Amino acid sequence: MLVIFLNVAVIFALVGAGFIANRTDILPGSITPHLTKLILTYNLPAFILISITENTLTPAMLGEMKQVSIIMLTIYILGMPFCLLAVKLFRFPRESRGLYAAMLLFTNSGFMGIPIASAVFGQHGMFIMVFENMFMTLFLYSTGIIMIGIGTEEKVSIKHAIKSAVNFCMVASVLGVVLLLIGFQFPATVSQFLHLIGEMTVPLSMMLVGIQLGTSNLSQLLRKPDLIGFTAVKSTFLPALALLCMYFLDVSPMVKVITVLCMTLPSAAILVALSERNNANTPLAAGGVSLSTLFSMATIPLVCTLLKALFL
Repeated sequence: MLVIFLNVAVIFALVGAGFIANRTDILPGSITPHLTKLILTYNLPAFILISITENTLTPAMLGEMKQVSIIMLTIYILGMPFCLLAVKLFRFPRESRGLYAAMLLFTNSGFMGIPIASAVFGQHGMFIMVFENMFMTLFLYSTGIIMIGIGTEEKVSIKHAIKSAVNFCMVASVLGVVLLLIGFQFPATVSQFLHLIGEMTVPLSMMLVGIQLGTSNLSQLLRKPDLIGFTAVKSTFLPALALLCMYFLDVSPMVKVITVLCMTLPSAAILVALSERNNANTPLAAGGVSLSTLFSMATIPLVCTLLKALFL
């Protein structure tokens, strides 16, 4: 248990470093969009490519990839109407229900999930998280954009949603899987270059989370009942539901662990940028991401400890 807490603490210490850097004006909030674009264009795609292609495909791994594909498709196809129904039942404001539903469904599996999976569950766990993140990215930039527009005057066309789904991280994920299936390995020089770029992902992405927290008025967020209610549902109900479902599924233990961890993560940070781009409630998105990230610092170590005890 102590080892898990220490591993997670190292990751969250990077969040603290970003928070302090922001509050001391070393890294102002204005750097956030530029840092996000850097990570999503260079660092994370390289990290994804290396994480996938440096594995050797085995029958067990292929089986896990099939399991993850079925589980993730089920989660995101059924998750959209389920989350929209949930925010209606919990009586969140009508004009923001689509955004609330998107913040419930889509998690920060890229910026936070991959580093945490790597630190706590090793290369195997990281590979599963990278593969799950591929599906999250696909649905976030397609159906997620449509969900954000629900309840607003901004209408998103299906064509625009599909176009948004084609991005560097998605291309890297698909390319990585194809290269893994055909057994391709990058030459040593290319591999070293991708390692150098990709290994920057963890510190940069976690510090970015800290910067985003630093730009938020946390005391004000804690006085908003709707956001507190949302965070409670996000941090407790969804992980508990995922754990219940995974417990009875006949799949690989690591697939169970990473799927539950994925649903325990805070709302996807990129939702803030997508909300701004699609004229949705950007302050609400920023508040939801910040508050769920703050709460996750307590829930993630506990959930990781429970998952190791139950499945590994």
